[in-house]
Amino acid sequence: MAQAGRLGRMRLPWQNVLCVCVCAVRVHLLSACKSGCESDPLGDGFVKRVGSELVDEGDKKFRFASINAPNLHRVEVEPKPAECSLRKCSVEEWVRAPSEYEIRDTLCSIRQMGASVTRIYTFSYGDGPGFHVNRDGVLNEAWFRVFDQMLAIARDVGVRLIVPLINTNWIEGWGSVYEYGDWANEAGYSFFRSQSQRAMFKATIELILNRNNSLTGRRYADDSSILAWELGNELTDDEFHGFPVPVEWTRDVARHIRKFDRNHLLMDGGFFSTQVLAVTEIDIVGSGWRIMPNRI
Repeated sequence: MAQAGRLGRMRLPWQNVLCVCVCAVRVHLLSACKSGCESDPLGDGFVKRVGSELVDEGDKKFRFASINAPNLHRVEVEPKPAECSLRKCSVEEWVRAPSEYEIRDTLCSIRQMGASVTRIYTFSYGDGPGFHVNRDGVLNEAWFRVFDQMLAIARDVGVRLIVPLINTNWIEGWGSVYEYGDWANEAGYSFFRSQSQRAMFKATIELILNRNNSLTGRRYADDSSILAWELGNELTDDEFHGFPVPVEWTRDVARHIRKFDRNHLLMDGGFFSTQVLAVTEIDIVGSGWRIMPNRI
């Protein structure tokens, strides 16, 4: 069963802000469509924020309720190989690239549910051929070609994507902000306080935004199939989700994105904090919620 994300508005005395609550659920969609679905391609326009409202390219109010599709561009193998409990498995044993059919089928299913937006999971970070981003911010062409295909299909089907850039917690097969600590030879959870790690991350973002899709030729920063860049997934300034990301970090990274991309919306990527409302570059403030077993 999938839970819908919910979009709403919050009006505060000092500022209008758009708030999105994205449900952290894993979705395993059944085939709601056949091997393909009717093409309903997106135009070249972008969704913008006007005050506390989102509007589409025709200046019509844009609202949505939808689901997460975390495996749309990178599939976690399940069940996990039994031998991985006995030894350290390679990333290739934990994840695989989705087929064109799987990507299209998922997006068709979302579209047929009446949704026009979905949120994927982050890019993956680590050393070796199994990750999107390798040491020193080098992009892995093979995995980005899978991402290219996802963007092209999303554009054809008519579904816009929320794309979080990096994960807070380390997850097997995905990596996280910890990779930048390793690459900078800095110990501990220091991603949001380290200038060297921030510089490396900003360089990676620049490469991603300026990438040209190998199938469509579109620069990522100019691709209308992307609704929003989310600065990360569940970003917090400690390992235990106890402190919000420093406002200065959020503002600096958001401004860096705006240097190369003035088309897309920006989402903060943290657990809701009123401090982020002061960052004018942020269009959408998110909050993560979970339904935990035996805690309903």
